[in-house]
Amino acid sequence: NSKIYENSYWSKLLHYRDGESEIDSDNFFISKDGKNDLKKELFETIKSLENGTNNILCRFPLRVSWLKEQIPKLENSIKNYACEELDKYLELTNAKYVSLVFPTSHINSPASMYGHTFLRVSSDKNTPLISNAINYAAKTDEKNGLVFAYQGIFGGYEGRYSILPYYEKIKEYNNLEQRDVWEYDLNLNQDEIFKLVLHSWELKDSYADYYFFKENCSY
Repeated sequence: NSKIYENSYWSKLLHYRDGESEIDSDNFFISKDGKNDLKKELFETIKSLENGTNNILCRFPLRVSWLKEQIPKLENSIKNYACEELDKYLELTNAKYVSLVFPTSHINSPASMYGHTFLRVSSDKNTPLISNAINYAAKTDEKNGLVFAYQGIFGGYEGRYSILPYYEKIKEYNNLEQRDVWEYDLNLNQDEIFKLVLHSWELKDSYADYYFFKENCSY
């Protein structure tokens, strides 16, 4: 009889690899040992759902959805409350299409030397500029290329997840005529897109240590 905390999907939801999560911020976990213990994180999550604590319904909607599928009787013991911000986000996103976006490299800026990748989530293919970008990038204002490179290689920056209007993301690329922006439509069904949007919400306040050559925007 398999245990839910041993399910590979649970470990994926928590970004586990080799026995620990690759997310480094405490706010991504309910248990103080959540980064290293899938079982404790599961039990603390269920306990919080039943007690109505830690704002689980609003912070981790994909985890909750998956746990309800695994434990149908859980639905009856969950203490329900409203999640206005999440509801507003889902309504505004209204996701129907997802594209992988790749602005090519631009040598004039240290932050753009290697190009960048992010996801664009759209409700209408004909109006891409009013869609949303799901972005992961090193958080830094560093202008010195050498310092930037050193910190980036050795994990000195937080990699931050964000959700922002696509036009804001495109605006970042000054001298746009010098940077090609490639867009690749992803063949995802509606259920997969909805899960992606829910998980992007779960990640929006979290960070992971950022490494240019390993755990970068494409990783």
